[in-house]
Amino acid sequence: MGVAGAIDGEVEGVLRGWAWDPALADDRLRILVLADGTPLGECLADRPRGDLKRAGIGDGAHGLEFPLPLALLDGSEHDFALLRVDGAGEVAAARIMVPARTHLLRGKFERIEGLNLVGWIADRARPGVAKLVELVADGRVCGRTLANRLRGDLRKAGIGTGAHGFVMDLAVLRPALKPGTEFTLRTDAGDEHWVLGTGTMPVAPAAPAGVRPEAQAEAARLLGAAREAERRGDVAGAAGLLDAGLALVDRHDAEMLWLRARAALGLNEPEAARDFARAGLALRPGDAALLVVLARATARLGAHAQAAELWAAIGPDDAQHREARLGQGRALLALGRPHEALPEFGALLAGDPGDLEALRGMAESADALGATRSAARHRQRLHGLAPGEAAAGPGSSR
Repeated sequence: MGVAGAIDGEVEGVLRGWAWDPALADDRLRILVLADGTPLGECLADRPRGDLKRAGIGDGAHGLEFPLPLALLDGSEHDFALLRVDGAGEVAAARIMVPARTHLLRGKFERIEGLNLVGWIADRARPGVAKLVELVADGRVCGRTLANRLRGDLRKAGIGTGAHGFVMDLAVLRPALKPGTEFTLRTDAGDEHWVLGTGTMPVAPAAPAGVRPEAQAEAARLLGAAREAERRGDVAGAAGLLDAGLALVDRHDAEMLWLRARAALGLNEPEAARDFARAGLALRPGDAALLVVLARATARLGAHAQAAELWAAIGPDDAQHREARLGQGRALLALGRPHEALPEFGALLAGDPGDLEALRGMAESADALGATRSAARHRQRLHGLAPGEAAAGPGSSR
């Protein structure tokens, strides 16, 4: 009797099947998965399945699951094959219609702890990118937070890097939501939103003991001194004053954390800036000023996909909207997605035809797309508006 096996189909972006060698009944076969003749990767046929056990297929633990790349989830038929890695031949083959998908999101809103909303969200197509979670109530976005907390249970389950948990503090929402208000937690999924879950605002628990009044007063004095130092250009001095103030209030001041994040950027410490901005967002979810600093720091660290997510969260009504669109465009260019960057710069030019940064972005996007004539026209306009601007193409040192 030869090797037995089958490809059962695709479910939620995962190819499922089984493989078993009766001559090696207790072994778990290592399988190479192919799509349209191209190797995708290997997996172990070791998943317990009751149907296999009932059918007398060994002990039943011979199922396999292989996550498919997003490029294959295109609404087309594909020829899949399972081969033994040891070279003993083909186990199974099948042609399958794979439904089209634009993301591979997994996650959920799990529970309410006090005034904290707890859950997780990950995109298997982009496991290194922290998704942004939005809280929607009364027809508006009331808060945002990044799903970037490391959780051992997620890592153990093989869900991305494991750093996909989130905790949203309802106590710091401004304006506050009344108990009983219905809310929805969601994240972006291409051109639509993906809902993690819904709930109702709980009753606030008794407030914890606050910071001593004298400590709060001293922290306010240090905040004012830090602002003055920043105005003088003494970034290091401002950072020192803010550190002293944050120590007094146990880092529970979003304004000070925002200024400290800005100071860290000024001192070329993007990792510290990112940490301070994240701490501020935990206190003031969705704050545009904190999101801007976090996006700047993230971009400096080279995490362009995550920076793009952050820039996209800043809406048209925010004062930082122009910088957000520029940042979004630059992040998309850095990711090699000029066709998506182009509309970002174009939207800014529609509002201000003299926006030099947007013109520069349009020229760089056109270059990346191979549209040399369009790039030349944008550079000509750029040179006319800013005579000192070099008119060179992609090889320019600017």
